[in-house]
Amino acid sequence: MAAMASLLRPSNLAPALQPLTRWLHVPVRHDHLLLLSHMRSYSSLLAQLLGGAPEVEGYGETQLRYRTPLDLWRLRHTIRRATGQPLRGRWLLDKVLHNRIHPIERWVKAERVRAIIFLRQPGETLRSLLTLADSHGGGEPLSDPQKCCDYYVSRLHRLRQDGERLGERALYFDAEQLPAQPQAVLAAVGAWLGLAQTPSLSYRPGRRTGEDGFGDPSPRIRSGRVLSPEPLRSPRALDPAIEAEAEAAYRRCRDALLRHSHRL
Repeated sequence: MAAMASLLRPSNLAPALQPLTRWLHVPVRHDHLLLLSHMRSYSSLLAQLLGGAPEVEGYGETQLRYRTPLDLWRLRHTIRRATGQPLRGRWLLDKVLHNRIHPIERWVKAERVRAIIFLRQPGETLRSLLTLADSHGGGEPLSDPQKCCDYYVSRLHRLRQDGERLGERALYFDAEQLPAQPQAVLAAVGAWLGLAQTPSLSYRPGRRTGEDGFGDPSPRIRSGRVLSPEPLRSPRALDPAIEAEAEAAYRRCRDALLRHSHRL
């Protein structure tokens, strides 16, 4: 019985199952890829582009909080339900834009987690948040410029902590690089993740692509390709004090990420 129990240990079963899992195109285990950023940072675009790679499963924000190990099962279930396909890739992708999400490393070994952290400059981010709020009628909390700033500053404080915790397991780049140089960004990200091929510049929109509450709700994200950013049309001018507060947070966070993280 002791010999049988030894054979049935997961560490001993994994090599024996590898031929079967290769035939089924199912990996023995998944690793986790987190896109860590803030709202209006081109995160929906990056998630769509990476989700088109065969080794990456998922294309958006699951809104799971990772409070218990059960959320790891929920992640697999959510991605499979959203894509309608078996999970055959190495990486399970999730996008995290809010501080209420707990670090996934509480339940997963650190070496099985990688993160891509990217920041958009504060002025453009705040104006984009206001434009989005205005498109919803202006009755939302983020229709207030100070509340937009508070969200941005607190989120960057958390991202700085995430970068320090993850170290070289995180890759940092400036968000503006994605629409400006998408091929270069995807090539560098693909190489860092060990993808067989650079992700394509086009993608097939998923079931929830463009759905409000699950990423960018604009029609542009459903185009299936990288588009040049549109000029922001928010008619409201930002208070210089608000812009200065956001700019200081951006500089602190970006400087820390450049010190601690792998750079593009």
